[in-house]
Amino acid sequence: MNIRQLETLVRVVEDGSFAAAAEALHVTQSTVSARIKELENYFGVDVFNRASHRAQLTPQGRELYEGAQELIERAGGLRERVGDQRAMAGLLRLGAVGHVASTWLPALLAGLRDQYPALRMRVDVGLSRTLIERVASGRLEAAIVAGELHDPSLHFEPMAQDDFVWMASAGLDIPEEACTPAGLAHWPILSYAEDSHHFPVMRKWFWDSGTSFQPAITTNNMELLARLVIAGQGLAMLPRDYFNEEITAGRLKVLQTEPALESVGFYLVYPRENSTLFGLRVVQAILDAHKLVALGSGSEPA
Repeated sequence: MNIRQLETLVRVVEDGSFAAAAEALHVTQSTVSARIKELENYFGVDVFNRASHRAQLTPQGRELYEGAQELIERAGGLRERVGDQRAMAGLLRLGAVGHVASTWLPALLAGLRDQYPALRMRVDVGLSRTLIERVASGRLEAAIVAGELHDPSLHFEPMAQDDFVWMASAGLDIPEEACTPAGLAHWPILSYAEDSHHFPVMRKWFWDSGTSFQPAITTNNMELLARLVIAGQGLAMLPRDYFNEEITAGRLKVLQTEPALESVGFYLVYPRENSTLFGLRVVQAILDAHKLVALGSGSEPA
């Protein structure tokens, strides 16, 4: 018996099937089956009810599952006390929204690689809602997303904030008195996709003033939004710091709107009850690397 077999058992139970556990552990389904069979041979009992279509535990399997959780937690504590922190290995499946991927994520990944040379990483860039679903289903260990959701199974750890503001092409002659929801509605609005964090934020900004929200173009790509704005195709909500060069060069113009937009928070989302030693360690490693990145840039972590 070994920790890997116990971690596999816990993953099968919590993900609901051998196939889901295989995807989460990045192994084949036959490997998961072999590990469970090894546990059954070691203890001489059936762990799962083979008559059920789902991964349903037998009474002995339930007792083994509860014991496995305890052993994994204790092993994790022992590793933290006496283990070589740089020896962490495996595949980290990390998600990130496009804004983070284009700004401070590369420095964070470099910090992780420096601290854990044997750690392999796969980065999925996508929209917040999609990434959160992948974390919840075990397809990602963690993800850096915009905004937080109420989900009792997930934890959202604040990492950073950024100011998003309405921007237009310098060539568009938008009068100051037009910088209200009702005034901006007369211009083409360019928006993030409906399943992004920003879409409902923009919609609420208009709706709160009794103004309808009807984007002319929606996309899940922030760079495309900015290029469209620069080309004079409409107005969009964009991060001020990220496009500071375009603002300074006069290609983009910040609109002083009333009311102002709230800052957008970025969070590391991960399972509240991390069942594997690897999952627990990579979350802490990401948070530690982020602190180093923030301190190195002269800013404070959120």
